[in-house]
Amino acid sequence: MTKTAFTLVFAVAGMLAGCAETQSATATQTSRKAGVTVKLNPAALNRASLPPPPSATTTQSAGKGNLTVNTANSPTDSDPTWTESLDFDMDGKIDAAQYTFDDDDKVTYIYSDVVFPCANGTGTFKGGMLTAVFGLNNTWGKAPGSGWYVTELDAGQCDAMAKAIWGCHFDATGGSTGCGWATIQADKDDILVTEGTAAH
Repeated sequence: MTKTAFTLVFAVAGMLAGCAETQSATATQTSRKAGVTVKLNPAALNRASLPPPPSATTTQSAGKGNLTVNTANSPTDSDPTWTESLDFDMDGKIDAAQYTFDDDDKVTYIYSDVVFPCANGTGTFKGGMLTAVFGLNNTWGKAPGSGWYVTELDAGQCDAMAKAIWGCHFDATGGSTGCGWATIQADKDDILVTEGTAAH
């Protein structure tokens, strides 16, 4: 091979390396994930498997605002609700967590104000979070202790492109099994998660 050919080979190799580096940098920028990095408190989830306290009152819904689900199975149906004082978001501070037990479908809802880091590694989410924990013999045949949670992000918050609900399903150990933009399906005590769209 001639010197000219060697020079051409190295030049092309250099161009490819530079292109690959640019593509890598671009991929890193576009793979930043929208959403929240949530760490579930095992004690808060375990409390969901215990009976409501004698002091519980009744309600027909759980959550707040756009993170509200109707728990009544009929116009006259009501469910026990009560408040627990615990460190729900595990930030070292005691939170007031509102528990609601859907005693027909055997699902416990928990609503609390939380503080979690954004999934993109920059910024912090502060707002409400609704969590659902499936109980023993629940209507939907879900594994006891598994469930889901949702938060509502404003445009620009934690890399959200627009105001939307974001959430995850989790298994009986509290491990995430899928996160993304979410739609609450109150009639199924569940959420529909659009996976693969949490990154942009």
